[in-house]
Amino acid sequence: MKTAVQNKFVATKRNQRGIMLLEGLIAILVFSLGILAIVGMQASTLAHTSQAKYRTDAAFLANKLIGQMWAETNANMSQYQTGGAKFSSWFTPELDNYLPPGRNSATVTVSPFAATPGLNATGGVVAVTGYTVNIDIQWRAPSESNSLPAHSYRVVTTIVRN
Repeated sequence: MKTAVQNKFVATKRNQRGIMLLEGLIAILVFSLGILAIVGMQASTLAHTSQAKYRTDAAFLANKLIGQMWAETNANMSQYQTGGAKFSSWFTPELDNYLPPGRNSATVTVSPFAATPGLNATGGVVAVTGYTVNIDIQWRAPSESNSLPAHSYRVVTTIVRN
């Protein structure tokens, strides 16, 4: 005959049937949520990385154009304005190679400024002339909707001539 302790043990064992299965299912659920979070973070990282690449490329293209302007003579500076010959030779091949094709734009404004007094190396006063250059590059990533505002990179610099 079974004792009371043995009956209690058998009843407890019977009440706990399937608990291991339930613990296993909960563990799988928690693990799956963790994996989904990691996949979501990876997708977000990829989007931010591509935006950083576009921003870096826009900075490179603007600095390349500014470098060409520094080496240019005063007579040709107006050709760098939006629509000018030098602007077109920079815009057409460069922007479509680095930024999403058909989803980018650029404007360049070159404004001469009047002669202002400056100091030369010996401390003498000289008339300084030059140009204020505004370069604004805009783009949209291929996956972005046209209803969203475009990303923008803007540079304002001064090119000084003596």
